[in-house]
Amino acid sequence: MKNAVFKFKMNWRAFWVLSITFVLTAILAFVRIAAENTIGRVSLQGYEVGQIAAEDIYSPMTIESTTFGEPSVEKDDLIVKKGYPITLEQYDILKTIADSPTSTDFVALGKSFLFLLLMAVLFYFLFSDPVTNRRVPMQELIFCAICYVASYAVCSLCIGLGNLDPSSTLLLVMPTSLVVFLVTIIYGNVTGLVMGAIMSAGVWEACGYNNLILGYVLASSLMSARLVKTVHTRNGLVTISLIQTVFNMIVILLLELVFGFTTSIKLGDGNVIFGVLGNIRSILTVPVFVGINGFLSGMLCLGLLTPLDLMLNTTSPFRLKDLADMDNEIFHEMQKKAVGTYNHSLSVASMARSACDAIGARSQLAYVGAIYHDIGKLKNPEYFTENQIGIENPHDSLDPIISAGYLEKHVSDGVEEARELGLPKAVINIIAEHHGNSEKAYFMRKEMELNEKRPKELQKSKEEIEEEYRYKEPRSTSRESAVVHLADSVEAASVSNKDKLLTSEDRQRLIENIVNAKIADHQLDDSGISYGDIEKIKAAFLKELNDKNYSRIKYQSDPVATQDQQQEPSAGEKSESETAERKAPPKESTEKKDAEEDDGAKSRRTTRRTVRSKKTASED
Repeated sequence: MKNAVFKFKMNWRAFWVLSITFVLTAILAFVRIAAENTIGRVSLQGYEVGQIAAEDIYSPMTIESTTFGEPSVEKDDLIVKKGYPITLEQYDILKTIADSPTSTDFVALGKSFLFLLLMAVLFYFLFSDPVTNRRVPMQELIFCAICYVASYAVCSLCIGLGNLDPSSTLLLVMPTSLVVFLVTIIYGNVTGLVMGAIMSAGVWEACGYNNLILGYVLASSLMSARLVKTVHTRNGLVTISLIQTVFNMIVILLLELVFGFTTSIKLGDGNVIFGVLGNIRSILTVPVFVGINGFLSGMLCLGLLTPLDLMLNTTSPFRLKDLADMDNEIFHEMQKKAVGTYNHSLSVASMARSACDAIGARSQLAYVGAIYHDIGKLKNPEYFTENQIGIENPHDSLDPIISAGYLEKHVSDGVEEARELGLPKAVINIIAEHHGNSEKAYFMRKEMELNEKRPKELQKSKEEIEEEYRYKEPRSTSRESAVVHLADSVEAASVSNKDKLLTSEDRQRLIENIVNAKIADHQLDDSGISYGDIEKIKAAFLKELNDKNYSRIKYQSDPVATQDQQQEPSAGEKSESETAERKAPPKESTEKKDAEEDDGAKSRRTTRRTVRSKKTASED
């Protein structure tokens, strides 16, 4: 591996995508500012009679009086003073200014254009390769740009043309949670977080720099990205929708306490009970709106996800789960034609998933890539050692260069088969890169041995042979691809050297040698794998190999033998028992002899007792 150096390279395709994004948002900003009822830069809906003004409001235009005796309003005259309530007369003046066709604020329009340009530049850099540490697919960038423009369009058109209140009614239709749900599930948590931040800034500008809106959208977006980070089932998405509903309601209530309630609270004139109920209804209006928005976002995401998965050919958790179903036809075929490859792929997948969990990579993507990585072997399964059970190795009679060609071909055949199956691009990349441009070591050594026996003039140089016996595929371009590459090599070597790997130290040494050789061969240079990741990957591999080589208590009988064989004595044992039976006397004679011996013993004991009693009597 080589140390990463921050290099900036202009991505012109991304530049044009984000230039179009800026133009579209600028048009939407112009429509909003030209159509909405504004005084300066603030919507008329931000004012009402009796409200305490949060800032000084000056007239942007001259207004001639329509009533005799009323003074006209000159341009730049102070209409409302900060900290004082807005009177009915002042509100009428504000409404007249807002309804005027000449009230378009070109200064505000220029500020919006600059802000949107800044957002487009920020968008470009946040999705650039040095920042993301990966090549962002154009499909991902276009989808995120469309989502950003769509959310900005909803806010701009609803405020400008629909005349909705940004702090209440707009929150019901604002699609921020839906967008973050979709982006996070399809492209990952980091992309979802970035998208949530950019979209929050865009909505903030579209809503007249309303801090309550900014706080709500940002908090809701971050929570949405966090909630769907680990979702893998559709039932889980329903649960997340309910959690998002409750979270949105709590956040908006807290923000209203900080920034002030968006609906006015009346101090009871008349019936106190109805006044209290009216205030409760006013206070809960906005939380109910955002709660409905959160739940509907989850339900819409559930409905849109499947068609988007198929249309974009994504690697969302739901799509990957479907691809990992071992009941798929391709795996049935593999079990029939190449059972060794099937078992090898499952072992590699287990190792790759554990390693990716350890380094924080996409373990589900690595697992799917691993179970499909050798599907190219289905065309010629007998040319791979794991499938040569009970048959001769065809490579024994082939020239090494032809054998190496079969190895090379299984990668291109796998890519072709993956495209026919419609697998996502990320999975196809893993299939194409799982050997990188590494050496075909076994056949290369075989070629070198043959090369030494050739005449001098026909011999090839070592460099020529090494170049000839390398795979022609690209090296790993993602962490998941690199992990599968390493897992493939370690698993194959562990099976080949099974008899030598008796202890955990032996397995650790094998892993160290293979990984270090891959690093020295520069197979991981383009993957984004760090040296810290390497240590975690090796530890995960070692645990997998140790778990795979577990030991059990020995059976008291041979589990391979049949029940009758286990009960019958062996030939040697049988002959010994027969000899013992021949040597032993018949059972009846033995019993009679034992009985006679018992009778004799009893008579002897009786005689001894009689003698002792007579002796005692004489002494007395």
